[in-house]
Amino acid sequence: HGTAQLEVAVRASVRSSGKHPGDEVLLLFGAPPNAGLCGRPQQELLAFWRLHDLSPGETRHVHETLPLKVFELTDSQAQRRPAFGTWRLWLGDERGAATSTIDLDLLSSEPLSEGALWNCELDVDGLEKSPQEVV
Repeated sequence: HGTAQLEVAVRASVRSSGKHPGDEVLLLFGAPPNAGLCGRPQQELLAFWRLHDLSPGETRHVHETLPLKVFELTDSQAQRRPAFGTWRLWLGDERGAATSTIDLDLLSSEPLSEGALWNCELDVDGLEKSPQEVV
């Protein structure tokens, strides 16, 4: 049978502030509810995007939709299940620089039903990056 869906729309604008063409890797991290407790991770890499051949001064836009499974953790019975509660989400790069942070409340007061759908958007504008030079 079908499963419930969670869709989180991620939108980011990345502008190259470098003097040379290069690539940039944009990373989406998340800290689950009760991060660091009861075996839960402090943070997880939820998604990433590689932006190829950014020209100096060029702006690229990332717009992706993440599925429910991105917000699953392994429970005490070794089953992957959605981790309901407040997730802290932030964008960063391979150098560890963090940008905008938002909290996403992933809530369910009853079992997930077929066709259930939640939407959330993470918008980050004006994110400036200096891509690594292509050697």
